[in-house]
Amino acid sequence: LVSTTSSALGAIFGGSRVLQALARDEIFPRTKWLGRGTAQGDEPWVAVLVTWAIAQACLFIGGLDVIAPIISTFFCLSYGCCNLACFLVSISGTPNFRPRFKYFTWHTCLLGLILNMFVMFFLNVYYATASLVIMLLIFGYLMYFAPETTWGDVRQALIYHQVRKYLLRLDSRKQHGKTWRPSVLLLINTLNGPLVEFCNHLKKGGLYVVGNVVLGQKFGRLTQTAGRMKKALADYIYSENLKAFPAVAVGESARTAYQNLMVMSGLGAMTPNTVVVPYIESIKTRADSEEKKKPKAESGGLSVISEASPDSQYDYRRSSMFLRSRSKSEYFHDLSLKMERKDYTKGKFFDTSVTNAHDYVNLLSDARALEKNVLVTRNFEQLPDRIASSTYIDVWVLDEECIESWASFERKALLMLELAHILLQNKAWGSNCTVRVLMPIRAKGNALEFKVHTDSEMDTPMLGDEGEMAEGEEEGVSAKELFNHEAMQERLFQARFDIDKVVAIPVPEEDQIGSEKAAGDPAAQEALKRGLPMTPTKLNTLIRQRSEKTLLSLLPMPVLTNVNKDSHVECQKYYSILTQLSQNLPPCAFFSDTDMTIMSREI
Repeated sequence: LVSTTSSALGAIFGGSRVLQALARDEIFPRTKWLGRGTAQGDEPWVAVLVTWAIAQACLFIGGLDVIAPIISTFFCLSYGCCNLACFLVSISGTPNFRPRFKYFTWHTCLLGLILNMFVMFFLNVYYATASLVIMLLIFGYLMYFAPETTWGDVRQALIYHQVRKYLLRLDSRKQHGKTWRPSVLLLINTLNGPLVEFCNHLKKGGLYVVGNVVLGQKFGRLTQTAGRMKKALADYIYSENLKAFPAVAVGESARTAYQNLMVMSGLGAMTPNTVVVPYIESIKTRADSEEKKKPKAESGGLSVISEASPDSQYDYRRSSMFLRSRSKSEYFHDLSLKMERKDYTKGKFFDTSVTNAHDYVNLLSDARALEKNVLVTRNFEQLPDRIASSTYIDVWVLDEECIESWASFERKALLMLELAHILLQNKAWGSNCTVRVLMPIRAKGNALEFKVHTDSEMDTPMLGDEGEMAEGEEEGVSAKELFNHEAMQERLFQARFDIDKVVAIPVPEEDQIGSEKAAGDPAAQEALKRGLPMTPTKLNTLIRQRSEKTLLSLLPMPVLTNVNKDSHVECQKYYSILTQLSQNLPPCAFFSDTDMTIMSREI
């Protein structure tokens, strides 16, 4: 009698302690009242009463032969779960798991698990099945709805073990165009915005890294700042449900820091192959840079943390952060509070150090030197939250060589079409947008339109709705006569793209540029060097005329390889071309030529 009473009391008080702990950790909703304890000793009196009530209810069954299988089943389940946990931690290779049992191996854990499961089903199949279902339901609930904890989840150890194993098997030397997918490194300019979400859609199962840099000369302070910055980015990524990784690099200058970021992002064969660089809306000339060398916040510029950033003066009329002279800890504390309120867009968080065209163009050049695709983006703040129906993703093919040669098409146009296709895989984009290919050609007359379908015959070209030539216009070669639509159809068919509309746009003769016409026109000379069929302002006008229903414009980046990276003047000219091309356009992205094989025509 004494032994039975002692065991019963031990079970009731032991179970009530567990129930109290679960309630205080708020594992299950509306159970906080079970965590109450006495003033002295914190005895779980509420949990004791609940545990006694459950035990008493079982006793009312009235038959020991009925109760015993139920109790035995749950005991076997508890011991089996203990063996399973030890087995998983053991095979994951966690070095801090050091059991003192002399004969412990993962084999004994597995054997204990099997024996407990066998005894459960041997005693009563129905009770064993019901208990397993209950356990799986509780496990599923905890996986998706339980609050965040820091108890050392065994799943993290297993995930780490498996990711490391398969990452070692992923060989960069065996990569092929058949399996290519974009992996994106975004050099952020704000902590939020449509651009961050756009890149999240763009990766298509690839790697997505949200990167920033910290500038300064005192490495110890920089690493502390970088650590806080990385944690802030991780919190932001989690709160916005992005499938991305944070990365923060340090350096004495912006160029060095961004080089470090681009080189070190990724692991093994999982490295970014595409760098997204936001356009800097307002940039200083060389004279301005020499006059004011201290970094100054620029709207839309590349965001970095500098040693002066936390102490910068902010105008409350332009920012809701109300930052004045603050220490770094106060600065990041303010940032974390804004994150908790999900208030990311009402002010600028970081200063920019890429403050001149020379640094900016060299940043683009460094990314190309690392053999990465480069996207320069602008006007993405105009991207709506809800995408309107019957809108276009415009792909502009500016080089007529893309028609005649697959090599030119693959290098200059295929990446734009590939990423446009990826965007259509997203439900919001795919249900409301269609892809339209536009190409300026040296001809007169009406625009030429046709479709390309990979699973049917290609449409016969037809004149667009531009109307006939205006009265008095000189006769010239028409678009239908000059444009090799069959070759263009063949290129798109080879790339296996269903294109709803392909438009060949005649360029008036006075707007066309060539080697003879460019001789006396500096703007035309610069446009010719950058591979543009027209001067930037006229090309911008042509694009805007066609962008009434455009949601996103994808364009080739002006040729960067022949820019003298040491010349501030040439870098300023290149930046000016980017500015003129993208002025007042809908959200647009400029794509560099790609040297990597991003698809295969082989079977």
